[in-house]
Amino acid sequence: MKSDYLQGEALQWQRELTHPLRALRYRVRGQKAAAPELEACYRKLREAELAAEQVELWLLWRQVDAAPDTAQAPGTTLAWRNLRLLFGDDEALYRRSRAALELLVARAFDPAK
Repeated sequence: MKSDYLQGEALQWQRELTHPLRALRYRVRGQKAAAPELEACYRKLREAELAAEQVELWLLWRQVDAAPDTAQAPGTTLAWRNLRLLFGDDEALYRRSRAALELLVARAFDPAK
């Protein structure tokens, strides 16, 4: 899963558990051709990595489930992020433009407004 979408506990879990398990599994995978005895270890690491990914998904779901329902039209959050990037560090210009931007974003995503 792309780390761009992760934050909080899910990101920490991925960095501290899922990724290290994957790295171990890859190391064992590279060595098992020369040492077939490592096959059982490889399978167990694969199972552990899958279990870690499932916890990661549960943590993400918990984040989404706990998030407030904003009742915004799809795309508005991204539009606001992009607008903030456009204004950069010019906070004064952003504040002066905020009312017009709110109208623009509302009409762009809900033409009935």
